[in-house]
Amino acid sequence: MNVKLFGFAIFVAMTVSVPSRGAVITSETVETIPSRPGYTQTFIFSRVANPVASLIMYPGGKGYIGIFPNGSAQFDAFIVYRARKLFAEQGFNVAVLDAPSEWGSRGIWEQQRSPEYAAHNAATIAWLRQQANVPVFLLGFSAGAISATGVAAQLGDKGADGLILLSPWMPPKEKWPIPNFVFDSSNAIPSWSGLNRIRGPMLIVHHLEDSCYFSLPEYVPFLASALSAARKPDVIGLQGGASPSGNACYPGGRNNFNGLERDVADAVGNWVRRSVNMEIGKQ
Repeated sequence: MNVKLFGFAIFVAMTVSVPSRGAVITSETVETIPSRPGYTQTFIFSRVANPVASLIMYPGGKGYIGIFPNGSAQFDAFIVYRARKLFAEQGFNVAVLDAPSEWGSRGIWEQQRSPEYAAHNAATIAWLRQQANVPVFLLGFSAGAISATGVAAQLGDKGADGLILLSPWMPPKEKWPIPNFVFDSSNAIPSWSGLNRIRGPMLIVHHLEDSCYFSLPEYVPFLASALSAARKPDVIGLQGGASPSGNACYPGGRNNFNGLERDVADAVGNWVRRSVNMEIGKQ
């Protein structure tokens, strides 16, 4: 595995002085909370002793993974689901979101920036803050980056404390690779207004060999430039992992970090702990 880091704050993710890994996961439960009048939000919650931060993790696809009461899921191949315990072991309480009951198995296509979806997420953020008085970071994978970024921009200062995007959908609107009737190009993050409302540090993690037309490495500068309206993001590029198979945008592709789960968790974990320490130092 090879790691390359870019951005305004250059650091070696594997050698920062803060501790990594080894946090004790005290429980893993399926939680369903009221999130909007008449609707609920379900997520898998991994709790650790003495968390440094909390992560809300958004899967790819249409945002529906079909969580069962025992914690298994109908769609379990996304890195945010299968590697959730690795992220928790970094010292974080972790909530892996399903689609809110308002949309259920239809998923959240075209809802990612709606006030209704923001309300569901605000309830989850509030619930996590009740569990532990620590910073909350939104972590969106693939199409889930649209959800995480949309929530961060809508909620602003009333939302989370930082944003992490794994293999995000990055094309600018003029390079949107599918027809609008499939998924509208207005969801192209680099074209959004209001990104300056995002609060806290930001991180983009991508695979340098990704060939999915939504998360090509060549699109990283477009996304990083757009997010800089709020704060210049850090960027980590990874290489290696398992050999890709099937459609490059599906779970067998490079963008899903197969074989790099531990490396992604370590890189994100070190960055979050470092960011928390830096932000606390400013207060």
